[in-house]
Amino acid sequence: MDDPVFQVTLVILWVYIIFMAVKRATQYIMQRKNGKNTTPETIPHSNIAPSGCREMTEEEMAGIIMDDIFDTIYFYEKQDQQDTREKLEGLAFSILVLLDGGANLPRMIVAPDPESGDRQHYIQEGENWIPENQNVKVNCNLGGGLHEYFHICKAEIMDRLKR
Repeated sequence: MDDPVFQVTLVILWVYIIFMAVKRATQYIMQRKNGKNTTPETIPHSNIAPSGCREMTEEEMAGIIMDDIFDTIYFYEKQDQQDTREKLEGLAFSILVLLDGGANLPRMIVAPDPESGDRQHYIQEGENWIPENQNVKVNCNLGGGLHEYFHICKAEIMDRLKR
């Protein structure tokens, strides 16, 4: 764990995971903007309870994550007693807590998902390879679009926070 290469790799992995989650969420947002419905009517009936409550959509989950992230950005922006590095470390730590199971969300599944040819490339280079997780069913997979959703939600959420 003290190995700097391992630590940098871990940070890059987290950034990639968040990047992929935003990408996926953005696809849903664009579908809604283009008139494609992602509301309960398109959710399989097995995910709707008799009371009418239902499983959240990927778009709704991405929105909750963005709310938490922008709340945290707003919090650290207002911290006058901390320098920039302390604020950035606080923000990074808060995002990790969010993924580990923060106050508003359960623990998130975070796993590497390299391209299918990566394993062979690493083997040819004589290096250890990253575990593969293709073709693993994950419900509400946010991987791929959160970074795009970040920019879409930024103005709306920050305006709401400043009120």
